Amino acid sequence: FAYNEGVCANQVEEISSTKDGTVYYSLSYIDQDGFSIPTGLPKIVILKDNTLKLVWGIEALNLLDSLYDK
Repeated sequence: FAYNEGVCANQVEEISSTKDGTVYYSLSYIDQDGFSIPTGLPKIVILKDNTLKLVWGIEALNLLDSLYDK
């Protein structure tokens, strides 16, 4: 999914979920030695109602802020 959206990533990690079943995943790129390579602003995939949505940049930063500002 992310590749088709123009995102270079080889690592996916679930970072949060909500009571309504929405799941949030972080995308990153890991090198051959297992180290994360900086890719700029965060890239988040949202799975809701069997639909995927990719957000990044300021929208992803705001989303992360809302998920962890509890």
